[in-house]
This record gives sequence, structure tokens and C-alpha cells, in this order.
Amino acid sequence: MRRLSRLSSIGLALATLALFATPASAQESEQVKIIFERPIPNVEGKSMVTAIVSYPPGGKSAAHHHAPSAFIYAYVLSGSIRSKVGNEPVKVYKAGESFYEEPGSHHTVSENASAKEPASLMAVFVVDSKHTALTIPDKK
Repeated sequence: MRRLSRLSSIGLALATLALFATPASAQESEQVKIIFERPIPNVEGKSMVTAIVSYPPGGKSAAHHHAPSAFIYAYVLSGSIRSKVGNEPVKVYKAGESFYEEPGSHHTVSENASAKEPASLMAVFVVDSKHTALTIPDKK
């Protein structure tokens, strides 16, 4: 029961933080939908959370970090996503391509590479169950 409560908190925290991490214009903001949350049974203290991030044409996320323990695998489902993580160069990932973020990475660019077509990705977080704030926007 305690685990279910903690997982609900993770989903709520991610959804809430996604609202704060988006630009002021609702037309340009991404939408985040949690599709899976569960403690990893054979890895004590770790959880897996999966989200679908959808970007409208020209949509983007604010620069951000994730929970310090979060290892993230991202798979582009549709369209093209422009991304810059850490000191790596900006790269465009197309549907069917993937990338990852190491724990503590700084994600400075995360946006739809198209001004005309929508784009989406699936993000899989492996994170300490105690880290309920999965996305932390940069302070302006």
C-alpha cells in the first residue's frame, strides 16, 4: 500500500512539474501523460515510470534536470525531436530513434524539430522511489 501511494505521488509530481516546465503559451507547450508506474521488484528502492511526451508543431520544454537518480531512455514515437543533453551537440532524432540521459544530466534543448507536424516520444525513467520530483525546471 505504501508503494502504491508513493507511485501515485511520482505521477502527480511529474504531471505537476511538466506544467511548470512549459512555456507560457499553451500552444507551444508539451503534454506529459504517465502510462506506467511500478516499483522494480528485484531492485530494492527503485521504480520505473514511463511517460508519453507530446509536442505540438513548434512545441518545446524548458531547460531542465531530472531527479538525481534518474536514468532515462527516450524513444521517438512520431515526428522529429531536437535534443541537447549535457555537453553533447544538439541532435535531431526521428521516429524510431532513441537516446538516453545519465543521472544528473542537464537537458537544455527538448523540442519538436518541426514547425508544421506534431512529435512525440516515450520516456522511461529508472529512478529511486524516494525521488518524487522527476523533472526540475531550470531557474530563470
